[in-house]
Amino acid sequence: MLRSLARLSVVSVVVTGVHLGCGGEGTTEPPPEDPRATRAVVASGDAQTGTVGQALSAPLIVQINDQSGSPMSGVSVSFTVSAGGGEVSNTSGTTDASGQASTNWTLGTAAGSTQQVTAAVAGATSISVLFSATATADDAFVVSMISGDDQFAYMGTKVPEIIVVRVRDQYANDVSGQVVAFTLPTGRGSVDSTVAFTNSSGEAVTGWTVGSTVGQDTAFATVAGVVGSPIVFTATVHDLQITAVAPGTIELGGTATITGTGFDPVPANNSVMVGDLTAAVNAATPTQLDITVPAACRPAGPVDVNVTVGGIPAAPKASAITPASFLSLAVGEQEIIQDPSAFCLQFDQNANAESYLIGVQSTSEVPNLITPIKFNSFTSQTSGAPPATVDAFTHAPDNRGRRAVDRARQARIDRHRAVESRIRAFDRMNFDRVRAEWSGLQRTSAPSAVAVDSNVAVDDTIAVRVTKGETCNDYDSVTTVVRAVGTKGIWLEDLENPSPGYSSSDFENLSQQFDDFIYPADTVQFGGPSDADNNGRIVMVITKRVNERGSLGFTTTCDFSARSASNLGSNEGEFFYGETPDPDGEFGDTVTVADASSWLPAISAHELVHVIQISGRAAAGGPFPSIWIAEGQATMGEEVVGHAVEGRTTGQNLPLEVAINWDDTTSFDWYSDQVVDMGLYFGWAPTLVDANIHLDDAPHECTWLENEAGGPCFEGREAYRVPWSLLRWISDQFGPNYAGGEAGLHRDIVSGTVNGFALLENLVGRPIEELLAQWAATLYVDDRLNGANPTLEMTSWDLFDIFYGSFTLPEGPFGLIPALRLTPKDASFATFAETASVRAGSTYYTLISSDGRPGTAISILDETDLELPSHMQVWVVRMP
Repeated sequence: MLRSLARLSVVSVVVTGVHLGCGGEGTTEPPPEDPRATRAVVASGDAQTGTVGQALSAPLIVQINDQSGSPMSGVSVSFTVSAGGGEVSNTSGTTDASGQASTNWTLGTAAGSTQQVTAAVAGATSISVLFSATATADDAFVVSMISGDDQFAYMGTKVPEIIVVRVRDQYANDVSGQVVAFTLPTGRGSVDSTVAFTNSSGEAVTGWTVGSTVGQDTAFATVAGVVGSPIVFTATVHDLQITAVAPGTIELGGTATITGTGFDPVPANNSVMVGDLTAAVNAATPTQLDITVPAACRPAGPVDVNVTVGGIPAAPKASAITPASFLSLAVGEQEIIQDPSAFCLQFDQNANAESYLIGVQSTSEVPNLITPIKFNSFTSQTSGAPPATVDAFTHAPDNRGRRAVDRARQARIDRHRAVESRIRAFDRMNFDRVRAEWSGLQRTSAPSAVAVDSNVAVDDTIAVRVTKGETCNDYDSVTTVVRAVGTKGIWLEDLENPSPGYSSSDFENLSQQFDDFIYPADTVQFGGPSDADNNGRIVMVITKRVNERGSLGFTTTCDFSARSASNLGSNEGEFFYGETPDPDGEFGDTVTVADASSWLPAISAHELVHVIQISGRAAAGGPFPSIWIAEGQATMGEEVVGHAVEGRTTGQNLPLEVAINWDDTTSFDWYSDQVVDMGLYFGWAPTLVDANIHLDDAPHECTWLENEAGGPCFEGREAYRVPWSLLRWISDQFGPNYAGGEAGLHRDIVSGTVNGFALLENLVGRPIEELLAQWAATLYVDDRLNGANPTLEMTSWDLFDIFYGSFTLPEGPFGLIPALRLTPKDASFATFAETASVRAGSTYYTLISSDGRPGTAISILDETDLELPSHMQVWVVRMP
């Protein structure tokens, strides 16, 4: 049944189709389409040339065709000026029987500009055509002076500039091909062309030779019948002339003799310029001037000598200048300039490739003092200023820039150092009381409340007081239990510490490490600590109170003074307070046993040095050490303990893998923080999003003399590893020959009776300016080039390998990210000016180089181009 219905449907369709196709006599053709406008064409009038502001000679005629290409009448057409101004006589029209419509076109008034009219079918702008025309200038209307008036010329010579006039039409269009007559009404002298034609810019020119007698000459430029004609030019004819300059090359700061004619016998009435320098006229006759050239910072090379008398300039005479001497350094050598009046670096012309590291350094010891500077570089030939950019940061081949910095670790260090900074600031104020109680090697007052005596035993319970760091009367009373008694340390644990904490075996291991490595290494290097409580040991208190303060561990001067009404927090002995493991973060950061163990050796090594410093200075009667000396030495305490544990010594030029602990990642990391701190001083500014940020204003706007003294660098860490690098460099340079070696040097620093820069000068017998310059250069030069002066080397660490090298780990070769590097500003031997600011103790670094150079002079001044103050110095190192 379904099959039959389907067949029936097909048949029905077919039958219907046959019926529809068979009606009448066949199909009919569709009616023809109505004509419509489809195209506009130019009939005539395009591409004409006419005078501005006038009607073209022929009308513009447009033809409109329909879809079959036949002309179409009765179509409405619009005419519009679409470029160049001007106007049309008819803005609209209707096509005639030929399909054409027309209008007349008056051009705009700007010669040479685009002149266009658009003809379009009304209501159908896409059906259009464009007429173009060229507009030429109108007749000459006005003549004007362009240049060449009011000149000076020696008798019978040409004026320096040709004389130029310009001819324009009434619409200010330049008129070319116009005749201009040049005449000399007085008859004196001559012109090169008595008749000249204007060029495409409407200008006519001629040279002019003045007469042979002193006076005033005139020249006329005439265009008959135009406004402004004639143009009058004047020239002053004089007898002032330079015939010779001796010597041919004038030394800056030296004398010279100018011979010629027309000079004024009164020296002050003669003005002499040597290049851009005003020379002093020492003596004068009508034919000779004796001059002195300023000792300015200008490059060796050609200059013009100019003499002006009574406002009249002589024609310049070619000469040359040269400095008294040029900078001359062998590769790897340094020159230090301390006199601000001599901050001019002179480089002779040289076709060879050369490179120089230039440092502008503040030797001030006032941490917040900042000094603006300005580099001015002049060359003996015109040269554009180089871009003010820093080194491009590029990885070495296969250097994947492994991040060797744990962000959480660094955050904890930052908090710890902020606390320690406040403690040291208080210690500085409290130190006078400590020093007053000490005489010779021991305290003069007997302790009255010794917390820990020499007879304590494991499991004894002892009450101690933990100050809060900024006053000796603000403290927490803590009950502790003795966990270990070593030969050099007694270890106490706060009974209220969270658990799990250190185990008994942990305390034994910590005690053993302190006895075997930390105490011996620090005391050999810096001297023994005091023993105010007569127990022969340092008391190590592990307490949650340290965690609460955000610290990792600290010492305080309060413990060195007798307990009194104004010093209630004192334990009257040598104490160190360290953080405790706090797995749940009840008292601050979450700290596991492993975390606490990873900090404690370095922190205890660091703080033991402070114990030695405080007692040593008090016993010597000296001042509290400068913060940068205190922290720099304490940081060195970490280094020497690390060497003792790892079996290393100073002077081994240790590479990247040791500095970052990649050589043995299972061992304790003693050194990497020094690399991080130096990188931060150099301008590294990592964020949580981007670890590759480097600051352009570092290190010169930062200082290492104090924490948080201003500048763009990360504050709170400046006075640790950066001054460590200075003390390490001084130790490497002077330690081997110092009485008692490097340890003797540091013991004398500890017991110093003066402070800061003066102390270093007294101990090593060299001016601080020299020490700072050599150390600052070492930070960039160390191990970078072969054959460098030994004073520019740090023999204990290979700084170039640390910051630029790589080390192969199981995953591949790695190196530090480039943002940690000291990056001098790049410059070339060219004319430029660059400004910066330098904070106390720091250096502005520039690396200037090129393949060949003209004579170049570089001056370093303040921002107003005056001499820098006396605490500034400049040093230069010749690079390869």
